[in-house]
Amino acid sequence: MKKIEDSINYTFKNKEILKQALTHPSYSSDQMKNYQRLEFLGDAILNFVVTNSLFNKYKKNSEGELSKQRASIINYKTLSKVSKKININKYITTGKSLQNLNDKIISDCYESTIGAITLDSDINQAKKFIETTLLDNIDLYRTEMNYKGQLIEFCNKIKSSKPFFKTQKEINNIFSTVITIKSLNKSYKSNGVSKKESEKKASRRALIYLNKKFIF
Repeated sequence: MKKIEDSINYTFKNKEILKQALTHPSYSSDQMKNYQRLEFLGDAILNFVVTNSLFNKYKKNSEGELSKQRASIINYKTLSKVSKKININKYITTGKSLQNLNDKIISDCYESTIGAITLDSDINQAKKFIETTLLDNIDLYRTEMNYKGQLIEFCNKIKSSKPFFKTQKEINNIFSTVITIKSLNKSYKSNGVSKKESEKKASRRALIYLNKKFIF
């Protein structure tokens, strides 16, 4: 445990909670022994800390711009990069059924580590961890937004139906996209000079709405 504590620059009083934070459900389906509950807590704290940081740092940015910036930080690719930098991925315990660690699992363990630090100490210590590992070096990790991919990821997170994309070319060579999320009974529309741009803009519009509606 000392090696991972050195990597994350935090020493746990309760070593068992660190062990839990790095235990994948494939190793133990008991949620009191795997990282799922801690990830839930850590995700909420991460969202608050990053949102608060952006709100205070970019005082002239609109709500939409702040949502865009937050989404470029809080996504599994960015969090996986951070986790690998501080070696969290090297200490994750998995069951034999899981062959490979993907970026989603590694990012989950970053969030569960935040949850574990909070319970072992307090939210201020968790905030310090987020700042030193992520926010202080954000330009090294920030992921260019793949709005379509992020929308699909977000829908999975809130356990809604998958977004359905319908894009067609109009007579003036402009592409029009309608994204429908059936379980939410919502549709989002946009257009662009290419199919990719049209879907990107519609996905961004959907994400801005969903980030306002669902607060983690």
